[in-house]
Amino acid sequence: MEAARVDKLEALLDDGAGRWLLLEETGATLKALYELSTTPEYEWLFLETPYSGFLKYSPLVIRVDSLRSELFQIFREDPVGGRFPGILVTSHAAEAEVLDHLRRCLAVRFYGERLGMVRFYHPAVAAVLFSPEAQPGAEWLGPLERWVWFGGTLAQQADVGLGWYGFGTGDVQETSVSPSDSSSPIPLSSSQERALEVYMRQQRDWRIYRRPGDRLEEAESCRHFWAAFQLAETQGIPADQRRKFFADSRKWPAEDLLARIEDVSLKQRWETWREPIVDHGKRSAR
Repeated sequence: MEAARVDKLEALLDDGAGRWLLLEETGATLKALYELSTTPEYEWLFLETPYSGFLKYSPLVIRVDSLRSELFQIFREDPVGGRFPGILVTSHAAEAEVLDHLRRCLAVRFYGERLGMVRFYHPAVAAVLFSPEAQPGAEWLGPLERWVWFGGTLAQQADVGLGWYGFGTGDVQETSVSPSDSSSPIPLSSSQERALEVYMRQQRDWRIYRRPGDRLEEAESCRHFWAAFQLAETQGIPADQRRKFFADSRKWPAEDLLARIEDVSLKQRWETWREPIVDHGKRSAR
């Protein structure tokens, strides 16, 4: 199953369902909220959780009763880098039930019995966690109708560009992890573990790859980095060699880098083909 990308957020909102924004606290989010209203209504996501000692970093949960509200309009315009970055959920359940579920989703079990917290309220993490490849289970939905976020995974952005995505009741795959006790941390599927591992390597490599002016939101930068990252992964380029690898890869267009993934044997290492890259993209005879 492929995640459906839509251009308009409204296409993912269920008729009659309640809507809640989960806004990440950037250090300016709460201040911006009070600039819209002197008496804003919100809940701290971390309240009544093991993370309640970190409320200053807690995302804000805000019910949206009107799609015409100023807050919703600002969120919709730029849900990643704007004044109110975050995601949205919909549900027919009562707010208390929605809050209980969202707070439960903070704690996850992974690699067997290891425990940790996952930032599902960040659009990029939600895109990875709820992608079809990650095979998220029904436990993530609970009383929710749908999780909604903007952007997409790096692969989705490189393929079709930025857009709105959702994970709902019709998207649960049969191979997903079976439900566990609702009071226990949600177990990540092995596919979710792998997807998050790749995401963390992408974040590390993007910091190495990027130059002033590069932005993943720009199609050309995104496609080229995605191609270079895939080739680095396929060829098993060590982390300490990727800076040089990415610098050399810029001499090739994304299409040529992608072609290399199929053209070059997996047994061949970077040293066997880096010279053609340095030679301004001219292919050597083979």
